[in-house]
Amino acid sequence: MRLTFGSIFELSIRYVYQRGNTYYYQRKIPLDLLERYGGMQHIKINLKTTDLKQIAKQISALNKQHESTWNSLRINPNLKPLSVHEAAVRLLGNHGLKPQPATNEELNIDQFIDTLQGKREDYAQMDEDVYWNAELEEYLKPVEVAAVRLINEAPKFSLSDALKIYLNGHLKKNDEKFCIYTRRVWNKLIEVIGDKEFEQVTRADANTFISKRLDENSKTTTVDRQISVINAVFNVVITENELTKANPFHKLRIPGLGEDSKIRGVFDIIQLSTLINECKKKDDDVRWLLALQVDLGCRLAEVTGLALRTTYT
Repeated sequence: MRLTFGSIFELSIRYVYQRGNTYYYQRKIPLDLLERYGGMQHIKINLKTTDLKQIAKQISALNKQHESTWNSLRINPNLKPLSVHEAAVRLLGNHGLKPQPATNEELNIDQFIDTLQGKREDYAQMDEDVYWNAELEEYLKPVEVAAVRLINEAPKFSLSDALKIYLNGHLKKNDEKFCIYTRRVWNKLIEVIGDKEFEQVTRADANTFISKRLDENSKTTTVDRQISVINAVFNVVITENELTKANPFHKLRIPGLGEDSKIRGVFDIIQLSTLINECKKKDDDVRWLLALQVDLGCRLAEVTGLALRTTYT
């Protein structure tokens, strides 16, 4: 789809389409992973914004997120995408059912089970021993297995549930930038260790996350910032849910922390003179900002947006 910014700039972005005033992200699930998604063909997400710049940023972030998830799924056959749970809830909804602890009509449950029993019979091929000893995973798709468990088992408090508690009670819950970054970090954790039960996450999982991120060539300081976010979520959820669990992300050690950082150089007198001369050649915002930095040593954020009249003495 082509997105137009202003009157002269046009950008073509894949995996986005518009319906009315709503923009959607849609991407095909790779063929080799279709079974892991229970037969779902596409991932479709309402972007919930008409701001074209935000759309471009969200599409880029979603592509990175799903591509990383697919890489993790290929590496670890025990991981499940979050979409399996979502698809299972939709499957139940199609039969008039809801996950526990909701109360469901017995008739709807019976009709749903009858459809699954037919698959069990087809799998057994008239062999009673196979029929009675078959595991759900042997004759049902992953989404169907998840749906059966949702109506039979009490809901488990997972990592994805924990993030909701953290964000809902946070002072910055309405800060879009903060929420997007926090979700991105948390989703990376889930991609590495799976959407586990919150209380089942271990110190080994935490160290696995660090190793995985470093193997992906992330800077040690970047990983340290991500660990700080995850640590904060665990602290809040442990407190709010009154758990006796120790925080597995507390005081983690990151090998070689800071050793891969690059020391920034400084401009010499000749270079500074060149910059100043360039700033005087044209009267525009960029040169004003650069000149202020050269003269005052300030940060861009400290002077960006100032009116010109405030810069005169």
